[in-house]
Amino acid sequence: MKILSTIEEIIISDHKIPVRGEILILSEKKESTCQTISLTKSGRLVVLRFDQEESVSGIFPFFNPNLAGLNKMCDYLLFYNPRLRDELFVFLCDMKAEPAAKGFEQLRAAHIFADFLVKTAARQLKDRIPIIQYRGLVFSAKASTGKGLTHPRNNAYKPISNELGYRPLPCKCSYNLSALCY
Repeated sequence: MKILSTIEEIIISDHKIPVRGEILILSEKKESTCQTISLTKSGRLVVLRFDQEESVSGIFPFFNPNLAGLNKMCDYLLFYNPRLRDELFVFLCDMKAEPAAKGFEQLRAAHIFADFLVKTAARQLKDRIPIIQYRGLVFSAKASTGKGLTHPRNNAYKPISNELGYRPLPCKCSYNLSALCY
């Protein structure tokens, strides 16, 4: 998929996580109650990580770091093209110790930023772009564990806005990334 290659090309390597094999492990700080998530993929994936411990100017060098809430960002952006599909899914992933509802500001900010990256890649590409779908995933130590989490059913996303839905998911679990698309 050309747009995925272009997204990978325009981002500097400081924020990219190399993806090898079919399993991706998302991780948080050692003292976090939401430490690891395992994602199985069956398509092409580009992963960006935003470490909140580093200087905020490394992510948003043109924003004032003293304004509260301005520099919010989720932990990971996953640009995923499932095998044999002409769609790009952008997963906005946030790992939380508290309930999932506390991650909305990070998801909203990540959605705006991811949309900017996709549109910038489309401008560079000068070609038809596929259908782009955004999905918020809030992994929380306090999310309920129930049936169907590794293979969620359709309409499992709760709306945050007209363009973005989210799904609260428990930490320390494994998920099929293609199943999270729908």
